[in-house]
Amino acid sequence: MIYSISYVPGLGTQLYSEKPDDEPYAPVFSLPDDSDRAELYRHQRERVKNMIPSKAEVNIPSYPDAVVFLVHTTDELKQMTGKDGLAEIKIIVSDPLDKIVQFYKEHLPDWNYHENFSVFWHGEDDITISQLMQGMPHISIVEASPTVQEIAPEATYLIGIVYETDK
Repeated sequence: MIYSISYVPGLGTQLYSEKPDDEPYAPVFSLPDDSDRAELYRHQRERVKNMIPSKAEVNIPSYPDAVVFLVHTTDELKQMTGKDGLAEIKIIVSDPLDKIVQFYKEHLPDWNYHENFSVFWHGEDDITISQLMQGMPHISIVEASPTVQEIAPEATYLIGIVYETDK
């Protein structure tokens, strides 16, 4: 396998393989220089940077220009759902909801979408939020909170992607 090292402004040096699926799912978020609380997020950024799964691991298309905000490991998700074999990656985007929904509809045509809850899932046509919370792959789209916008002022939405792992 051949690797390349790239310098990405705001992200530092990144190691990538030539196989696109081995690339990190998306780059980690940058810290704005003018944020009074940047130091508080530095630890989270470093932790997240070291935990970003590859595109092949997530196996759900990465939203264009998204940055990773948070990663929940299989063990962390098992504590929340009681189910093993799932992990989550949360990404920040700066597009309107209709553009985000259109992207996932185009790239995941076999998935269902619930407009009232802004959730995509693969499987049965009808599903409850309770079923999603008990542990199954899905994509949730929520408005960016003030905390997220403090880190990424242009952020409009936070997308949570729960995916199956090999564990």
